[in-house]
Amino acid sequence: MIVSVKNLSVSIHSDGAAKSLLAPISFSLAKGGRLTILGQTGSGKSLLAQALMGNLPKGLTAGGEVLWQGEKVSLAQRRQLWGREMSILPQEPWHALSPLMSIGQQLKETFTQVAGLTPRAA
Repeated sequence: MIVSVKNLSVSIHSDGAAKSLLAPISFSLAKGGRLTILGQTGSGKSLLAQALMGNLPKGLTAGGEVLWQGEKVSLAQRRQLWGREMSILPQEPWHALSPLMSIGQQLKETFTQVAGLTPRAA
């Protein structure tokens, strides 16, 4: 398996109490496999993706565990995989690309920041 998710959940803590925003969900995805997650607007699909990537907004916490290629990975370890082995394509284009930069500049930035290439090589 490339990724296995076990009881991944998301909650918000306020006034000393936790409120569940995403009920625990488990799934696995094999190399070359496909996975579709369907749901109405506001059902938690994007929140699930953010929790899986380890990129939840401030104030939200994830529960459960994520296994990457069979090994449990922490939040910090998942962040190290960003752009190298894990990526997310947001539904909204304004979260994916900057209107203030050309596509060439954005691709160059990705190759320098994530892949470590020199600006010229990128």
